[in-house]
This record gives sequence, C-alpha cells and structure tokens, in this order.
Amino acid sequence: MEKHLSSSLTFLMKVIFPCVWIPGFGFAALFLVADANSARASDIWALPWLWVIGSSLLIWFTRRLKTVRIHGDTLHIKNYIREISTPISNIADVNEIAWINPPTIKIEFNTPIEFGSAIYFIPTHRIAFWGAHPIMEELKVLAKLRA
Repeated sequence: MEKHLSSSLTFLMKVIFPCVWIPGFGFAALFLVADANSARASDIWALPWLWVIGSSLLIWFTRRLKTVRIHGDTLHIKNYIREISTPISNIADVNEIAWINPPTIKIEFNTPIEFGSAIYFIPTHRIAFWGAHPIMEELKVLAKLRA
C-alpha cells in the first residue's frame, strides 16, 4: 500500500510561487525606487533590501521542501530531480513546524541520507487547524517513537 504524505501544493510552493514572487516584488521595488521623489528617497531604498532578504528567505525555505510517500516500510523522498528511499526505522524524530504557513513537517534521521540529516515537507491538507497534524502522529507510530 502506498500513501502520499506530501501536499499537492508542494510543487506550487517550491517552484511556481518563488518564480512569480521574486521577480514581481523585485520589479515593484525597482519601479518605486526609480519613481521616488526626493522627499521619500531615503525611505524608499528599504524596498530593494526587503526584496533581497525576502527572496533569500523564500529560496532557503522552498529549496528544502521534498515530496514524501510511504510504500510498505520504506519512506520515499523526492526533490523533483531525484528520489531516494530509506527505511522508516531510520526516522529519529518527527516534528511539526506550525508557526509558518503552510505548516511543515520535519523528519530527522538516525543515519543521514543523501538529502542530509533532516528533511522538510508540506503535509496533505487537514480539516482541523488545532492539535498535532495526523501525518506527524502516524509517522511517529510507524517509526515506533512512542512507548
């Protein structure tokens, strides 16, 4: 039995959103700087810096996103270029990062895999917005992280 744990929005968040937001905000910032009058010229230069910082954070966040699925007792992890597999028993810890939008799940491994010692993915949508995400709970049970 195969189960997809990643949201179908992963491609949108990893590829499409940065390709639209980065140039869009950049053109808007450059347009406002080029059109600035002398009275607000000192304040308007903050926009290009915000664009650089925002773009850097966006690339840092989206570059880490993976797609994850379970087939039997194996975790299949893909970054849209290559796919690797690791046994579920290699999972050391599973945590939800709920303060970012969309919420993200972090899986840490006992033995590092090709993608590093941890991976991040956007879990499938859920109806309730409170409490731990069911996918995080399921991964913890499968990896026997609870007594």
